[in-house]
Amino acid sequence: MPNDSQGSPDAWERLEAPLRPLDSAVRAFAGRHGLELVENDRGWPSRRLRWTEAGVERAVDVFLQDEEAGTVAVWAAAWIERGGERLGRSAWLRERADPDALAGEIEGVLEEARRSAKEWDRADLEPWIEPEEPVGWRSIAFVWIPFLVLAAIVLWTVDWFLERLL
Repeated sequence: MPNDSQGSPDAWERLEAPLRPLDSAVRAFAGRHGLELVENDRGWPSRRLRWTEAGVERAVDVFLQDEEAGTVAVWAAAWIERGGERLGRSAWLRERADPDALAGEIEGVLEEARRSAKEWDRADLEPWIEPEEPVGWRSIAFVWIPFLVLAAIVLWTVDWFLERLL
């Protein structure tokens, strides 16, 4: 469990559960192709297959995309750092996929993702815009619930004063 994970060890296990049906195939694929496997990058349930080729960093990410639905995504990317700027390219191979259904085709999807990341060279890379971090209910709750509570208090107070004045 990463240090900056989401809650308790049990909560983390629940978050990571959708990736479990894919783990053995992802590990085998990484080993077969000599790719570095990084688990739970940035404190989110994920499996990143990473390598450098022709001076370009490349990765295939398999990660929890929707916490509530338990769906996963597969994403391929290639990037370089040049003069303080990141240039890159990326593609979604699967979005909001059911992990059990994806398990039946994961080898082919990983190969397609690896080919995509591998075929991009420096000339194909553009100013980088990273995909948004996954946003689960926990993130929404920390932002919107306090805001809504504060708005309700303000509205109630204004209503109370207006009743007294009129």
